[in-house]
Amino acid sequence: IEVFYSDDFGVTWSNPVDVTNGGRGDKDIVLVDRNNNVMVAFENGGKQHVSVSTNGGASFVSKQVDIAPSGIALATGGILDSRGNAYYAWAGTTNNGTGPTTFYVQSSNNLFASYSVTTVDRGAGGPQVSGAGWDYWGGSIQIATQPRTSPANDRVIVVYNAGAGASGVPERIYTKYSDNLGATWNIAFNASSWPNGSQLSLAPAGVWHGFPSIAATATTVKTIWMDNRASPGGNYTCTSSSATGQCGIWNVYSRSSADGATNWSAESTMTQATPYRNYQTAAGFDHPYGDYSEMVTDGSAFYAIWAEGESTFGTGDVYYAKF
Repeated sequence: IEVFYSDDFGVTWSNPVDVTNGGRGDKDIVLVDRNNNVMVAFENGGKQHVSVSTNGGASFVSKQVDIAPSGIALATGGILDSRGNAYYAWAGTTNNGTGPTTFYVQSSNNLFASYSVTTVDRGAGGPQVSGAGWDYWGGSIQIATQPRTSPANDRVIVVYNAGAGASGVPERIYTKYSDNLGATWNIAFNASSWPNGSQLSLAPAGVWHGFPSIAATATTVKTIWMDNRASPGGNYTCTSSSATGQCGIWNVYSRSSADGATNWSAESTMTQATPYRNYQTAAGFDHPYGDYSEMVTDGSAFYAIWAEGESTFGTGDVYYAKF
């Protein structure tokens, strides 16, 4: 895992710095606070780490952190709140990505010298589809914080895709929030009945969901995700991620809320690029291309990236939107 930085808006870049201190890593998430401290969460061989630099990224100290009691936990989201607290969201998988996924939030106010971890929710293992790759359709979680003047803590809001019932069922989109720095959640995790978050998608039963993201300003919380509800004839089945046209018709959907808890807006669809690529029509696109979506805000506008394509091996593109 290498960190680079630029002080001239990307015209020139620093030399790379290895944050693993000679180790290896995957699924990296970087945070930089207002004091120029840099934090990078990553996974390596079933172990979770947070590397910290207190000199602007010139050097790092890597620390193993305890997230999941067993299995592999992947860092899938990170955020700093307005008061300098740092949060990482982790998705803990089991049975080589086929078993249940447990969603965790890690928080710290001292550059992860100490930290706390809470369990947000759990979902059944994602559907297993040929050509999809390791845990491609499994659960993931992303996180945002909403600045507030009263009470003193920012609201922490998560969005995640999770399966209900037996492993292999199509997953749906859920959200929860915390008003005490992630210590507890508005809907407590229930080890006997999960997932139990508030559902965001209004799609019919059986629709495949995944790849959610979230960002928040003081007045607006926005989420995006992908699902294949536009599939003709209500046939939402995905039979192959490596063959074009075998996973229905996908779109990117969005909802917003003033507080991330109530009065979520009607769903909207992100506009398709035109002229259409070979994997796109006016109805949507063939397949999520890559398994990442991200969204951030500058305090006013929202910025999102996602990828669309033919299949996991076919052609595809990464798209950007300001909205």
